[in-house]
Amino acid sequence: MTRLTGTIALILFFVVASTGLLAADKDEEPTISEKATDYAKSFKKEYKKMASAQQIEAIDKMVAYYTNKEVTEKKARKALLEGISKGTIVKDKTVVAHVMKKAALIGEDSLKILLPTLNRELSQKAPNESIYETALESLGKIHSPNKMATKTLTKLLNNKDNTIVGLAARAIAGYGQSSGKIRKELFEEVLKSTEGVYSGAQSQNQTLERKWNIIEDDVMSALQKLSHAKIQDPAAARGWFNKNKKKSWDLPKDTPEKDK
Repeated sequence: MTRLTGTIALILFFVVASTGLLAADKDEEPTISEKATDYAKSFKKEYKKMASAQQIEAIDKMVAYYTNKEVTEKKARKALLEGISKGTIVKDKTVVAHVMKKAALIGEDSLKILLPTLNRELSQKAPNESIYETALESLGKIHSPNKMATKTLTKLLNNKDNTIVGLAARAIAGYGQSSGKIRKELFEEVLKSTEGVYSGAQSQNQTLERKWNIIEDDVMSALQKLSHAKIQDPAAARGWFNKNKKKSWDLPKDTPEKDK
């Protein structure tokens, strides 16, 4: 595709999207929800002809629509998510990573885009680091209590790639203000997956020493933020957990609760 072809596609796209040609009633000014719907539908038709920078610009516009409180119609929000999801199947990986980053702004509704994209990328022989890193970062920011989200993160604690293990632990640290039940479950999963690594590192197992050096900061951050306790290492974390696992982990009422 030539630059001229991409430019023409973008011009046609913005003409259709901005004038609301898809609106049912052309005699009346379309509502913001109708404009959002038209924009998303136009993008779905034209995105393959657009250059990467143009795709990113359009994705940003759709995210802005989605996060606009005035866009309330289910039809519009569905169309926007469908449009944004097209950014995960383009050839340019920078566009896909951009969608993963913007998922944090969308919130829980983005999980239907974020999780399949992350899992698909990690199943590749050589997964793109920018994609899975931004996806995991967004999962931490969203900190959804959704079981698929938490299971995805805890499963990655056992990934063969130590960097991914660290990134998963970093994302789990984002659940520091979640419900007591979720924090307790995640704490136990992080502990079970990493205490053996720490123990082996202390015994001077070189492989586990290397792994612990990579994941230590993120693992300890997760354990401390989930427990709201000053824990120095996984061995101390095990002792603390055994003493507190039967207690309520709910936070004081004056602590902001971010989970829905």
